[in-house]
Amino acid sequence: MPLLQKIALHKTRILLNALALFLFANAVYNNSSNYDPGAEKHQLFTTHLVLFNGVYFIAIYLNVLLYIPYLLVRKRTINYIIVLLLHLLLFGIGIALYSEHLLSLFPDIQQSHFTALSFGSRNSYDNWIAYIISATGTLFLMTFLFSIGYLAQKYFEVNRQKEAIQKQQMTAELSLLKSQINPHFLFNVLNSIYSLSLKKSDQTSVVVLKLSDLLRYMLYETQQEQVPLEKELKMLQDYLDIEQTRISPIHDIKVNIKTDKNSYYIAPLILIPFIENAVKHGLDSMIEQSFLHMDIQVKEQQLQLLCRNSYKSQQMEKKAESGIGLINVRKRLELIYPNQYHLSIDNQDHVFSVSLLLNLAL
Repeated sequence: MPLLQKIALHKTRILLNALALFLFANAVYNNSSNYDPGAEKHQLFTTHLVLFNGVYFIAIYLNVLLYIPYLLVRKRTINYIIVLLLHLLLFGIGIALYSEHLLSLFPDIQQSHFTALSFGSRNSYDNWIAYIISATGTLFLMTFLFSIGYLAQKYFEVNRQKEAIQKQQMTAELSLLKSQINPHFLFNVLNSIYSLSLKKSDQTSVVVLKLSDLLRYMLYETQQEQVPLEKELKMLQDYLDIEQTRISPIHDIKVNIKTDKNSYYIAPLILIPFIENAVKHGLDSMIEQSFLHMDIQVKEQQLQLLCRNSYKSQQMEKKAESGIGLINVRKRLELIYPNQYHLSIDNQDHVFSVSLLLNLAL
């Protein structure tokens, strides 16, 4: 990954680290200004000031840049804990020895004069072991605080990656479902046109024109995530018009569509499988008195679809519930409208009913 891209990805953590370093350096500067080493030792004091506090940050960034990425992130937790404890102990001893050296090198200096981090000065501990524990504890506190920042960013990065992967998977699955819907839909419509052509019906040209409109809709409109609801409903009406030109007039077909004056959007081709299913397994089921009743009402951001049709036999009932169209529409509803829809399917007394309540306010 290019350097600039890495900086952009980690800019928040870099800024926070820079702020922490600035505040720490400022505190060290203010503390050191309270001690005057004398002109002959001023440069030496400044050098030790930088080196001593630099030891803390070497210890901190070894953990952040080495131990966490290569041990903790890779789930080598026990190894990480052992290495970190040894690391803290060794650096704690080193910091304690360095402090002891500075206290002896500069007369009348206090530990608070050359660092901003300590639970206590060397003079506060008569016991050398207690002083090492104090230095190690101070280092542990610093290491812990900087580790939180790293792990927090890592957590958000992993979440973003998961969300991106899930979005890609959902997009791929929706594309697959659409590719399954379109051929199935076209297959039914072409069968209708073929039936008309055999009868040499005058309606054939009208149906072909409507099919052209349907193809244009599927090629251009369905590439979008949402389409105007009126376009989707017009597509349903065109489909039913095509079917009605070939279906016997003895069939009972009633379509009622009512919408309020508001503009709504809906996922394309989300309603057509219900109508296809009703036509295929109802009107085409060779029942003399078959029927299809469809009612769509849109009001206050809620779409309610009720579709009822007759079916012929128990075998037809099973096909109606497990057809490609209904399986796909269930999956698409779950992907696009999670917790925003209610779908119920019922069949009894040779009547197949579908009820869909869909919240259009996304």
